[in-house]
Amino acid sequence: MLKEQLVNRRVLCLTICGIGHFVIDFICALTVVSLSLGYPLADTSFSLIIFYNLLAFGSQPVFGWFIDRSTTFREGMIGGLILVTLGAFVSAIHPVASVIFLGIGNALFHVGGGAVVFCSSQGRAGGLGLFIAPGGLGLLGGIALASQEIINPVWMTPLPFIVATIIHCIPQQLSDLKWLNTKREQVHLLPAVLSLLLFIVTVRSFCGFAFVGPWKLTGNSLLLLALASFLGKALGGFLGDQIGWRTFSGTILTLAAVACGFGYDVNLVAAFVAVFCIQATTGITLAGIQALFPGRPAFAFGIPCLALLVGAIPILFSFQLSFFSSKNAAMACFCAAIAGSYAFTIFKKRRG
Repeated sequence: MLKEQLVNRRVLCLTICGIGHFVIDFICALTVVSLSLGYPLADTSFSLIIFYNLLAFGSQPVFGWFIDRSTTFREGMIGGLILVTLGAFVSAIHPVASVIFLGIGNALFHVGGGAVVFCSSQGRAGGLGLFIAPGGLGLLGGIALASQEIINPVWMTPLPFIVATIIHCIPQQLSDLKWLNTKREQVHLLPAVLSLLLFIVTVRSFCGFAFVGPWKLTGNSLLLLALASFLGKALGGFLGDQIGWRTFSGTILTLAAVACGFGYDVNLVAAFVAVFCIQATTGITLAGIQALFPGRPAFAFGIPCLALLVGAIPILFSFQLSFFSSKNAAMACFCAAIAGSYAFTIFKKRRG
């Protein structure tokens, strides 16, 4: 009976957090892209998007650190949802203020939700992957609707407010703080393990742009790759928990390198496999980094976001398309496979 209640609590936690992640990324994408389309100058529009991403991703470790100190993971999620609601509401009045509210709100929700899921899953990777997966769909949906210019972001403001209300009404169901405070195994050579895991995250970010680039003008192909990304994130963590993080990371990233070698830019099947494999590392890298910082899951959840920004540098600075070649992507994935195998060999917690 107790085990069944625990399982139900984890399912409820993942369901609420996953829906919240979809909603918050959907609202943010819809609002920011809608605002950017309202500027006639391309440079201004691009700067607005860059500013939002730097704020949403770059501030996560900072907000995570503050949330950890008060262990108000649930309040972090609620605060993030409220700020995103406010950001969408004022988008027509003050675009810059809107982007600031959206960026900070997005950061708060992610680190709060990531900490909640990490605790409720008791450090396993499956829950984190499932938490992250809906965000990509929300992002894609928000961008698509904003591009059509048929929906005002203000109309969507009830959505995050409803999710925030649900989270507020069931606080005891969303985390296992008793598990958070238990003593867990210390990991030796922490800087080395952290650097290797962040390298994998950077490669995942870089390849995310590389894989999608050649297919971005074809709607059906883009939807197929979005599905591959969703399935990889949603299933990868559970597969890693079953197989072992070390074995899984080395195998799945090697498969990604092989798929890239078949030409992800000309072969849609190879692109689908490559996207699935590289995104499947999401759960284990997040859980691995969070386990390196006992008692600081929100701060640790935000650290990989800095690596995501590093991986996005080539696209932000308009590198030549040759930089995103199949050869470079395959080499990056193969190096990431070696990094993952070595990191989880040192990291004794989930080696397999």
